[in-house]
Amino acid sequence: MLFNTAVFNSRMFNGGTTIAEAYSADRLVFEDYSLSDGSVIVLTNLEDSGPTRDIVGDNVPMGDGMFITNDFFRERKIVARGYVKKSTAALLDAELDTIRKSLATREGNLDVTDNNSTAKRFVATLENYEELFADRQRYHLTICPFKASFVCKTPFGKARTYTSISLDTSTLETTQSVVNEGTYKAQPVVTLNFTAASSVTAVTLENETTGESITYTGSIAAGNVLVFDSENKQVTKAGAVQTFTGAFPTLLVGANLLTITVTGTSFTAYDTYKYRKTYL
Repeated sequence: MLFNTAVFNSRMFNGGTTIAEAYSADRLVFEDYSLSDGSVIVLTNLEDSGPTRDIVGDNVPMGDGMFITNDFFRERKIVARGYVKKSTAALLDAELDTIRKSLATREGNLDVTDNNSTAKRFVATLENYEELFADRQRYHLTICPFKASFVCKTPFGKARTYTSISLDTSTLETTQSVVNEGTYKAQPVVTLNFTAASSVTAVTLENETTGESITYTGSIAAGNVLVFDSENKQVTKAGAVQTFTGAFPTLLVGANLLTITVTGTSFTAYDTYKYRKTYL
C-alpha cells in the first residue's frame, strides 16, 4: 500500500514526489466541505465584519474623560445563511445529516474566499446546532433554509500557504526585507540551515522595524538547523527545543527589515523567511 501511494499528502517511496493540496475555490468551506457549492448548498448571505475588540482603560482621575492602556482583539463570528436543495425529501434529509456531521469538528478550518479571490482561513467552531435548520417548515420537502454561526476564538484569518524568501548567507550580519502583504501583523518562521560553521556561539534574529529581537546562545555545527518559530513561540536546533533570550519578532503590515547576526569566526547557511498573511 505504501509504494507509489500518497500517504500523509506526500509520496513516501518512488522518488518522494510531493502532492500539492488542492483547495476549493468556493466562497465558504469548512473542513473541505463546501457550504456554497451553488447546486446543493446555496449561500445567500455571509456576515463577516471583523473581530471584537477589548479596550482596556479607566476614568481619568480627578478629570474629564477616560484613558486607554491597552487593547486586544478577542474573537470573531462568521454567520452564513442560505438553503439546501435536493430532488426528493429523502435525499434532502440525508443531506442535512451530512451537513450536521461535516460541521461537527471543533476548531476546524473555515476557509472564506472574498470577491477579490483572497482565501482566508479561520479556526472555527459551529456554535448554533440548535438553530442550524430551525427555519424549516412542514412544506420544506426538497429545500431547507440554514443558518450556520461560527465562532473563531483566534480572531484572525490567515493565508492557507506560506509566503517565503530563501537565500544563501555567509556574512556575520545579514539584513533582509520581508514584506507582510496581509492586513495585520504576522508571525514569521526563520530557518537557518548551516552547511558550515566555525566557532559559532550565538545567533540573533532582530526585526529592526519593530525593535523586537531574540537570541539563541549555544554552539552551532555544520549540519545544524536552527529555527526561530514565532508561530509556535519556540526556538529549535536539530528539532530539539532550546532556551533563548528576548522576544519573538512579529511582522508589521508592509516592509520589515530582519537582521540575522551570527557570533563566530565564519559560517555558511541557507536561510528561509516565511510567514502566513494575516487578516483582520
